[in-house]
Amino acid sequence: MPRRTATMLASTLMLIALLCAGVLIKVPYSEMSPGPTVNTLGDHGGEPVLQISGHKTYPTTGHLNMTTVRVTSADYNMNIAEAVYGWLAHDNIVVPHDTLYPNGKTEQQSSQENAEEFSQSQESAKVAALRELDIPVKSQVVVSTVFKDSPAEGKLHAGDVIRKVDGTPVKEMADVAKLVTKRKAGQEVVFSVVPVKEAAAAEKAGKEPTRTDEIKITTEKAE
Repeated sequence: MPRRTATMLASTLMLIALLCAGVLIKVPYSEMSPGPTVNTLGDHGGEPVLQISGHKTYPTTGHLNMTTVRVTSADYNMNIAEAVYGWLAHDNIVVPHDTLYPNGKTEQQSSQENAEEFSQSQESAKVAALRELDIPVKSQVVVSTVFKDSPAEGKLHAGDVIRKVDGTPVKEMADVAKLVTKRKAGQEVVFSVVPVKEAAAAEKAGKEPTRTDEIKITTEKAE
């Protein structure tokens, strides 16, 4: 076999091997890319993104777009070729898988957290707008974040409205902290909360929430 032919054959076989390796070998990375935009002055999924009840509102024009980020799913196994393409692509970012799904977090858990955080951001936007117009805003103690592996995980959710702690009404977050710290590690604290969906539905209807759940959480020693 002529040397030139042998060299081309060897190069071709090596290229094929590299391509196969790039497709078959998986790497612990995920990809982030631009997602759709949502006009916060309009509707999304058939519902207004922002709703104000109890006050006169006016039609809006134009766009105030919210950007989103699309990510690969928790169980998606990226291969080397996809990782390299993501690194080279202008609009994509390749990050370690644990950055998006730490401690084995599932896609469902991540989606739930994102939905709760979005609901909280809607409330924050409405409060900011009302205060800008010097319209009094009723104060509520609202759960902002529930940390992973905390005693409250799966029991409290971002957007839940805390009405009482151990039967004592609360008006601000400092009241909650004061009542919780009265308990020793290992003791139960009872939170009277309006679930986030119930609170949102009541606000949309311009009524007071009728449902309150009693949530028992066992305290742990702070580290």
